Amino acid sequence: MAAGHAEGGDKREGLPVHSAAVLVARTEDRELESFTDDLRVDATETPIEDLRETHELAKQSFEDAMELYEDTYE
Repeated sequence: MAAGHAEGGDKREGLPVHSAAVLVARTEDRELESFTDDLRVDATETPIEDLRETHELAKQSFEDAMELYEDTYE
């Protein structure tokens, strides 16, 4: 996303706020879906940076949950 934006991929010039989203489609089955597979940020002046931060928080939250409930999912 950042690379596309840097090359002028977003043509909505002049708007003060934007949104960004990531939806991951996987071909393999997983027992548990990561919190990072469906993320979005809306109405922000820095959508790519905010989405990156949201991804990092979701990733850490998923890892924390797996650690906390590891006995349940073994």
